[in-house]
Amino acid sequence: KGCSRCDYTEGGEKINALGHDFAAEFTVDKEATCKEAGSKSKHCSRCEEKDEVTPIPKKEHTWDSGTVTKPATCTEKGVKSYKCTVDGCDGAKTEDIEALGHDYASEFTVDKEATCAEAGSKSKHCSRCDAKSEVTEIPVDKTKHGKTEIKNAKEETCTEKGYTGDTCCTVCGKVIT
Repeated sequence: KGCSRCDYTEGGEKINALGHDFAAEFTVDKEATCKEAGSKSKHCSRCEEKDEVTPIPKKEHTWDSGTVTKPATCTEKGVKSYKCTVDGCDGAKTEDIEALGHDYASEFTVDKEATCAEAGSKSKHCSRCDAKSEVTEIPVDKTKHGKTEIKNAKEETCTEKGYTGDTCCTVCGKVIT
């Protein structure tokens, strides 16, 4: 019979505690996710006691295929954004998209025709932007006159011959015919 106020027992024999019987293998107590670390331990087969409680590192995020949130241009980097696909995870990351560089045409484009009074220009244009390379002057071409006008025309009179006039370039003023 035992005392209700102390550990004294009458007539019984003292039985030693059994001690813990911890499992040889670990039990996962909390799975690791990409949001939080987990834990594992060895459990006692007779009680709730745990031994060798060990953290399990967080898992890596599982990224989607990403979305271009800022397209790269010829001269500026772009940005691609990714989201974690694990339910409940709000993980996100971004990666730079390298600048594309210019894509110049192999043939020249005449940007400004040469005239009889002014030089022109030609260049190779980028297919993605307004950049130009190999800008080259086209020399003045005295044979490429612009619009013409008639000057020095003279009506014939009773005593003098008339003259149909000179055909002159309106750009450089030169008499063409």
